[in-house]
Amino acid sequence: MDEKWVDHWLAELAGQLGRISGTPWALFEPTADFYSWLESGDDGDLAAAEAALGRHLGLRLLPPVAYEWGLRMKPEVAGQIRAKGSSLSRIQIPLYYAGKPHALGGILAHELTHEYLARLNLPDGQQLADLEPQTDLASIALGLGKLVLNGTVTVMAAATGEVQTIGYLSPELKAYAYRQVNRQRAVADGVARACLTDGALRLLAGRP
Repeated sequence: MDEKWVDHWLAELAGQLGRISGTPWALFEPTADFYSWLESGDDGDLAAAEAALGRHLGLRLLPPVAYEWGLRMKPEVAGQIRAKGSSLSRIQIPLYYAGKPHALGGILAHELTHEYLARLNLPDGQQLADLEPQTDLASIALGLGKLVLNGTVTVMAAATGEVQTIGYLSPELKAYAYRQVNRQRAVADGVARACLTDGALRLLAGRP
């Protein structure tokens, strides 16, 4: 995958997402209040954060979301959604991520984008919902790019400097996609940079 792949799929997604009526496009702003819901480790606060994202995406019915004891998966995966787009849909997040707000924001953005794509009611809607890299990209196209960038590289242990990279696209391609979407949507630079972490700002600027 490279920048040409990103440009191709942003165009493909624009054609798909453009068929869905709903609220006007906007960037979701992950404020300190939003992230405070993801710091407590409480399932109710997790659901409150999900509800805020659901309103942004125009999803009236949201799948239950909960931290799960004993749920293990590859580091880049971090969460999962079962039976997406159906009445049995459910988002599961390993308890390991409780209290890690930036990682959780990225996880929720990705899993709810799966749900959104599965509800497109298009012949290829379910296929899109099953493609992980395209779902990362669709999260950004739907205005959740700040959550994606903030959650891409997360400090897991401040004392040791341990970091973890989450997602199916490289951090550099996510930053490129975010810049492309903002350019297409005529988002001002100051707006694009607001509510981004220092790490996300470095990523956006192309610095390590």
